[in-house]
Amino acid sequence: MRKREGGVMNGKAMIVSLLLSVTILFSAAAGAAEPQFTERSTLQRNLPDQPARIVVTPPSGRTTQELDDILLSEDFEGGLPGDWTVVDGGDGTGDSWFVATFAFGGLTPQYMMVSSDIAGSDAGRLEEELRTPSFSTLGYNSVTLSFDQHFYFNGGNDFAAVDVSIDGGTNWTNVVTYTASVEEAPTLVDLTDYASNEADVRVRFRYDDGGDWALHWLIDNVTVDASTSDAFPPVVTLVSWPDVNFSGDDADIVATATDDSGLNFFNLTYGHVSGGSVIDQTVVAMTATGNPNEYSATIPGAFQADGDSVAWFLLAEDASANANQARRPTQAGTWYVYNVYDSSRVIPWGTSGNFWLEIDTSGTALTLNDEDIIEVVFGDHGFGTFTWYGTSYDRVRVCSNGWISFSSTDATSHVLPAFPDTTEPNNVVSLYGADLNPILGGNIYVGLSQGKFVIEYDNVFAYGASSGLTGEIVLDPTTDRVYLNYESTDAQASGNFTVGYENGAGDLGETIAQGTDWSAIASGTTFRIGEAGGNLTGTVTDENSDPLADADIIVYHAGTSDIAVTGSTNSSGAYTLQDVPVGTYDVTAALPGYVSSTQEGVQIVADQTTTVNFQLAQEVLTVVITGTVMSADTPDTPVEGITVSIPALGVSDVTDAAGAFNLGEQLEGLYTFEIYNTPSGSQGYHDAVLVGVDVSSSTVPLALQVFEILPPTNLQASSGDEKIQLTWTAPANQQSALTVDGLRRKVDMRRAAVERVTLNGSAADLARLAPLRSELKTLESLLAVESGERTVDSIDDFSGYVIEQNGTALGNRPIAETYT
Repeated sequence: MRKREGGVMNGKAMIVSLLLSVTILFSAAAGAAEPQFTERSTLQRNLPDQPARIVVTPPSGRTTQELDDILLSEDFEGGLPGDWTVVDGGDGTGDSWFVATFAFGGLTPQYMMVSSDIAGSDAGRLEEELRTPSFSTLGYNSVTLSFDQHFYFNGGNDFAAVDVSIDGGTNWTNVVTYTASVEEAPTLVDLTDYASNEADVRVRFRYDDGGDWALHWLIDNVTVDASTSDAFPPVVTLVSWPDVNFSGDDADIVATATDDSGLNFFNLTYGHVSGGSVIDQTVVAMTATGNPNEYSATIPGAFQADGDSVAWFLLAEDASANANQARRPTQAGTWYVYNVYDSSRVIPWGTSGNFWLEIDTSGTALTLNDEDIIEVVFGDHGFGTFTWYGTSYDRVRVCSNGWISFSSTDATSHVLPAFPDTTEPNNVVSLYGADLNPILGGNIYVGLSQGKFVIEYDNVFAYGASSGLTGEIVLDPTTDRVYLNYESTDAQASGNFTVGYENGAGDLGETIAQGTDWSAIASGTTFRIGEAGGNLTGTVTDENSDPLADADIIVYHAGTSDIAVTGSTNSSGAYTLQDVPVGTYDVTAALPGYVSSTQEGVQIVADQTTTVNFQLAQEVLTVVITGTVMSADTPDTPVEGITVSIPALGVSDVTDAAGAFNLGEQLEGLYTFEIYNTPSGSQGYHDAVLVGVDVSSSTVPLALQVFEILPPTNLQASSGDEKIQLTWTAPANQQSALTVDGLRRKVDMRRAAVERVTLNGSAADLARLAPLRSELKTLESLLAVESGERTVDSIDDFSGYVIEQNGTALGNRPIAETYT
């Protein structure tokens, strides 16, 4: 059945059983095994993975009309032109591209539309093409496709694609594939890399509903423009940049810039934010890093002091004076901005990802009212003690107003003085120190995570806020540090807040932030209270020095299995772990498919950066391929004496009484299995070819099945003096649930198999050539019958039945054959 994603299913069967009921005049071959009419295999579509260079709005303010020439233009107002082509693919149901004469999806008539939804739940698979006529791009160095579109993505296997051909439509190259809804007018697609300076160029719009009951694709105002010069600006992509920075530290900006005609320049502009303007603007050139198309530039530490806000953006221009900028948001006049803090305290947990510890599902929810406080004993939550200003504590008091105290205070103040202050409460660590009220919404949790004690304020509302605040206090007993983490902050909150800490006497401490400007505790910021740490940075590459992305970086306390911090590499294979506590560590890099590597005795020094690089060797994964072959028709029945082989590896084994086989130790991967009788049918089972079987440690032992050779049903015979006429229906386990198009795909697959074995087959493969050709002949006969091209009239087309007349098996002597 075709179905909607999400479980909505139509009420009509979408696959018509193809019952092989045929009438033939034949000569019988006694004792021949029944042929296999169907194969059970999975076909998998591999979509192109090359990215398209898509520009949603014309670059640098240019429009397509500013290009040199329009090579193709069609608005379909006069219908579908005769030189355009619609290809009805898929199951060939006739539900293909059509000229729409009704307004829909933001497009006004007339336009082209293909609709799985209109085709209905009982239609076959739609694989529909709309092809442009041929056009020439000779002499043009830049080619741009423009079209208005509305693609409705159903969320299943459906997709839309734009392809290009430069050989008359024989071969096509995918330019862009859409797997999410798109509504653009226009969409501009750069075809330069695919179709410049070509004599015969064609574009096709290809829609595939994936066999699901999906939605639509609408196309209008198709134009192909060309220029003798480069019309597109460089493509600029940020690789890494700071979210915050430390006073006196350099800030590195890394980005890629690509362009067909080369770069004139690639610059970084930065300055100080002051009164809504950017002052002290400085322009520096981005320099090549050595990685393909990658550049970097540095904002020097001397330019940055505690309390500064630094703004920056990138500008790249190509040899044709087309420019592109990296801005946030992506519009003229905007800048990327980060704040600069005292490097001894503030760390960007949002970029390292190692400081926030979530406990909203594992922790214990506290029952706190407005202006309330409660004592929490560490031991009740599996935590020991924490040392604060030289004194060890086994409990803490948690206030609803966003602060904790290691003293036995009953104060519940929501207005805290600047720290330090000798008045109650003392011995305080304040995350918010503001007028919070958990009664209005949110929860306060306490619990243990990664050996640290966490007090989390989860979505708790502050006075005047339109949404809840989420932050946490983390107590780290291994370093005696405290972290104040801010996951989300509502800048609309009103009233005072105080962030800071002090000792028990209230005569030592510090105010980190105070006032009514809640942006000072922005989302994604961590304040560290305690000894400064160092940074750990490096790269992870393979044996060819190519970068490895998403490799895990695990930092262990030296000589132990205790994890201190973790991280991972970015797309360039680089990693940075900030504020690692001072000490000695063993650092490991690990990535599935590669052999992990560890460097021992790595020293981390306060306020310094330590570099540790890794080169990982590819891991070779093997598995002993074992499994069983069972009957697909009779449950729990093993098949003995049948051969199981993997032709690509040249290995095979014959099943034992339990149906078991062993093909030895082999590499993990996807393999094609062949299961066959010698001679064919001698074990009472059909041969089988299983394509794309996943062989790995998680799938072995394999459970394979074959179908029993069953007699036909509804067998009827009538005879004359010289001939006998038979009709029958194929046995139940051989009734194909395939359309004619499905049979056609089977024939194509078998033809390819025969060709492969004939040209490149091993000795074992060549021994299988005759059965493959026999099966191909059978499938071709079925296809011819169901396509109406001929009538099957010879037992040679259906060899495998032992036919009896009056209790006596017919011999090999031909009785009669009549061809129509």
